[in-house]
Amino acid sequence: MIKKFILPIFILTTEILLSQVKSKYYCEEFSKLKPHNVSYGLLIGLNSDSGYRTLFIINKKDTAIVALNLPYLASPQGKEFCFIDEVFLDSTIVEENDDSTLAGYCVSNSELFVIKEAGLLKKNSKYTTGNDSIGCEAGSETNAEYLHYIIPNYISLGYSYEGYQTGAAHGYNSYNSKSMNFDYFYKHTHQNLDDSILPFDLNNMYITKKEYVDSILHFQLDSLAIEEVTLDDISYYLKRQNGEVHLYCHASTFADYMHSEGDYASHAVCDIGPLDNLFVKNNVFPLDYNLILDQLNQIDNFQIQDILISPSEDIVYLVLYNNETYKCNFIGIDIKSQKEILNYPLTSPGIVMVEWVTGKQINKWKKVLKKQISYFIYESLD
Repeated sequence: MIKKFILPIFILTTEILLSQVKSKYYCEEFSKLKPHNVSYGLLIGLNSDSGYRTLFIINKKDTAIVALNLPYLASPQGKEFCFIDEVFLDSTIVEENDDSTLAGYCVSNSELFVIKEAGLLKKNSKYTTGNDSIGCEAGSETNAEYLHYIIPNYISLGYSYEGYQTGAAHGYNSYNSKSMNFDYFYKHTHQNLDDSILPFDLNNMYITKKEYVDSILHFQLDSLAIEEVTLDDISYYLKRQNGEVHLYCHASTFADYMHSEGDYASHAVCDIGPLDNLFVKNNVFPLDYNLILDQLNQIDNFQIQDILISPSEDIVYLVLYNNETYKCNFIGIDIKSQKEILNYPLTSPGIVMVEWVTGKQINKWKKVLKKQISYFIYESLD
């Protein structure tokens, strides 16, 4: 009987301690917030080495709890949720060398899988080879499709391509990005996506700052490339920056470093600016982000990777990362009491989605997502 009460007592004691101690992560800049009593739910999407995850955090009456921890990304799109995760497919291509010996060229691919019923979402992985005794003697190649950021109606994807061939002077790499309407992505999953599909309204953001953006990209690339750089091939992606969602553009060229053998891909990026309320609600960070960093960074060797402030300004969430221990924590601070009400470990500081919900929608989202997680399965293709 004693063992049954050890864990509950420990949890209760921890919650009491959290609620009684002023957070060391509270800073003077937070005093400028004007909290009002409106309960919000926070849906946060994370990207880590183990895949995508979604946390659903509910705050009510000076408390915050992680109500759900989902093993995939759950994104609200219109009146329903869409669920996203990765599919992996590894293979070895057997090649014949000049001396008639066999060598393996290993290829690793990952792409996003999206569906509207999480019960049909599967963790897939497969590795095949023409000969079990053959490794990657000839070289290797990695192709990856990943998520930069997702908001209602829009999704931003990244693509990386890298590898090496045995005996080559160097490896090769390239990457680009694509941003599009979510419905287009959903209908064309696992198909070649058009490179020129930046939504008209996002493209207008680039056009209004085209002269500035092009000058920044040229300045970065011209210093790296031997030949004159053109900006015909520019890609776009969404990214969180200083507590807001920004539109970035990316351009690449090839530079001949030190006149060594082979070309190396060189990249330039430019921050076009934050999205307005047409795309993302509550996308204006109400405080001085850099001042908060100055006041809080390096506490216990943690660095702030991101800051989220609830629309009611009653809770501040900090994403903390320790470069020495590689630990990551999600801290919630109640503004009125200045106390820490949440300390939750994360596997990665990479945020790819932030959605706020209030009123009756909180329980509705919780009910829908809780039902979906009970259907989630892991399945191997082997």
